[in-house]
Amino acid sequence: MITHDYAAYDYEEMMIEKKQKISPMFFRGSESRNEMTALNLFRYVIENYLGWTPEQARDWLTKDVVNVMKLNVPLQYITFPDELNPDLDLFYVVWKIYPSTIHLRSSDMVLMCFKRALDGDSERLPKSFFDGAEGETRAIICLKYILQHNFHFGKVRDLYERFSRGDMNTVLNNFRLGGTNVLYREPVQYLHDTLASDGEEDELWYQYYMLFNPRNMKHIKRDATIQKRCQSREEQILKEEKI
Repeated sequence: MITHDYAAYDYEEMMIEKKQKISPMFFRGSESRNEMTALNLFRYVIENYLGWTPEQARDWLTKDVVNVMKLNVPLQYITFPDELNPDLDLFYVVWKIYPSTIHLRSSDMVLMCFKRALDGDSERLPKSFFDGAEGETRAIICLKYILQHNFHFGKVRDLYERFSRGDMNTVLNNFRLGGTNVLYREPVQYLHDTLASDGEEDELWYQYYMLFNPRNMKHIKRDATIQKRCQSREEQILKEEKI
C-alpha cells in the first residue's frame, strides 16, 4: 500500500469493508485536482490489485471491472471528451494514466464515436459533437472517412459536382452528418474544407459550383449577370484543364 497516499489508504479501508465508500473529502478540490486523485486511484488498483500492464488495462478495463473494484465514484471525476462514452470507452482512463505508453490520437476517438453511430450501436452522435472549432475538426475527420469508403470519383471536379446536387443534404443526413449544417451553409463548402485539410482542394471548381449551385438555378436564370459569370467561370476552368 502507498502509505503517503491517503486516498489509496481510504480505498483500502473500503475494500476490507471498514467503511462503505471513499470519503468525499478527497474530491473537494479543483476539477483538475479531483481528476488527478481519481486517476491515481485507478492506477493504484490497476497495479496493486489487478496486476495489469498498461496494455492489459487498456484492453480489459470495463464498467463491470469498475463496479467490482468500487471505482464508480472516482470515475465520475474523470472528464471524457464528447465523442467518448464513459460506460464503454474506459481505455481513455488508461491513456490518461499512461500517456507515454498507450498511444491514442484524437482522430481515433472521433472515428470510434462516428463508426458507432453509423453501425447503429448508438442512436445519434453527442449533441455538441459538431460545435465550435473542435466540432469543425470532427466534421472534417468524419467526412474524410465517408469519402474514402463511399465516394469513388476519378476527378476532383466530380466530387464538387456531386456535393452541389440538391439531394446532398439528405445524403449527409443518412451518413449521420446532418448536424454539420450548423457549420456549413452548403455541402460543397463542407467538401472544400475537408479536401483543403489535406491540400487536395480545387479553388476554381469550388467557386464554380458555389456559384452554379442547382439550388440557386432559378435565381441564376432570372439574373443575366450571374448567368454570364457562370459561363465565364466554366470557360476559365476548362481552359485551365487544357494547360
